[in-house]
Amino acid sequence: MTLQHDYFELDLKGRRCPQTLIASKLAMGKLNIGDVLVILLDDSSSASDILDYAHRRGFSVNTIEPQRGLALMAIEITISQESRFHV
Repeated sequence: MTLQHDYFELDLKGRRCPQTLIASKLAMGKLNIGDVLVILLDDSSSASDILDYAHRRGFSVNTIEPQRGLALMAIEITISQESRFHV
């Protein structure tokens, strides 16, 4: 049996905290186990706040660093059974 997982993208380019953190928290709260949320950002302080929040909640987090000349960063968040109870 294969479980179906969903992939979501949250485009927060051009936004700053606290908007970015609030939008990210709301999106993370809607994830089901195994779902992936990719957050697109161009503000490094917002990225730091979102990463801290996700780590504290036990999410699996991968960051994709900006490419040369681009200010865009992507944060990939995957929810696990354990993190589901901490959102």
